Amino acid sequence: MAPTLTGLIAGAPWREAVMYRHTWPHQYVLNRKDNQQELLDAICKHFRTGAGVACCFFRMENIYLFVGEYWLTTDFEDIAHPTMTQATT
Repeated sequence: MAPTLTGLIAGAPWREAVMYRHTWPHQYVLNRKDNQQELLDAICKHFRTGAGVACCFFRMENIYLFVGEYWLTTDFEDIAHPTMTQATT
């Protein structure tokens, strides 16, 4: 059986965004460095089916995909170095 999107997310190697530790804490995954092509493909599939929603982060407007406590924003049609982000509480 193929892994679920949630399962792929849970198994990804998360990195702390140290630069934003005190202002906007979150973690991320690097697709190429962390060999997360299967995760990226699953995320892009969800975006392509219209699962993303338009949102703003301060002045930046983007399409976001929310999966539980995780969120992703990227240009999924032209991904070169995407990251998956998890909010930290």
